Amino acid sequence: MNKGRRVLYTSVFGGFEKIWPPLDRTPGLEHIVVQDDKKPPRGWLAPNDQGDYATSPRLANRRQKMLFQESLGGCTSTLYVDANVRPVANLSELFLKFEASAADLAMYPHYARSTVQAEARACLARNKVEHPERVPEELAYYEGAGFPDTGGMWEGSVIFKNQRSQRLEAAMREWWELYSRFETRDQFSLPFVIWKHGLSVLNLDEQPLSRDHYFVRLQHSSAGLGNRMARYLQARAAENRLWSAAHGLGRSLKRSG
Repeated sequence: MNKGRRVLYTSVFGGFEKIWPPLDRTPGLEHIVVQDDKKPPRGWLAPNDQGDYATSPRLANRRQKMLFQESLGGCTSTLYVDANVRPVANLSELFLKFEASAADLAMYPHYARSTVQAEARACLARNKVEHPERVPEELAYYEGAGFPDTGGMWEGSVIFKNQRSQRLEAAMREWWELYSRFETRDQFSLPFVIWKHGLSVLNLDEQPLSRDHYFVRLQHSSAGLGNRMARYLQARAAENRLWSAAHGLGRSLKRSG
């Protein structure tokens, strides 16, 4: 397959996350950030038209996560990463494997759960749902549509999208419609959308190198000097041995303290 345009993109609104410069150095890969800050971080480009984001930061972020690829012309494939995911290795091999597979999407499976029902229970128990009162209605909607909830759970922090797929646009639009309707967690609706639209998904955990080789998933920004320092060291650890050693020392001190 001839390599077309490839774009890696992320989005952040309301200052929820600090975006770090990408370290992947993938030849020919464009890095685009969609945000409400006019100045893009180092190593990232901003789209010419960042659109109208007169909504909540959360909704603005999810809309770009699900639909931004529609504004990109001439792409073979795109890669969305959450703002707390830092690419740290050459991604060419993953792009090649994904494009050769002709799958609609490529993602990593959820680390712990395999059903929407289980994920919903876990998120509710941990108070990780913006509108918990809407979860029963959302799950009932999927069940009423015949959703079997047997296709597994996927982590939505890293998503390759096949721009040549005939099913992608309708599926991503329905994902956005469902999320903006219920405003719970986007991972609740993604398996339903995959099932309904018959999307094929390449399991990235089945590739030779692990997810930690390609990406560092940073802990979310939180208050407190200790938390901020831990996140800073985690972000810098992939840059060189000095920062890696500092990160390891910080983790050791935290465990011993």
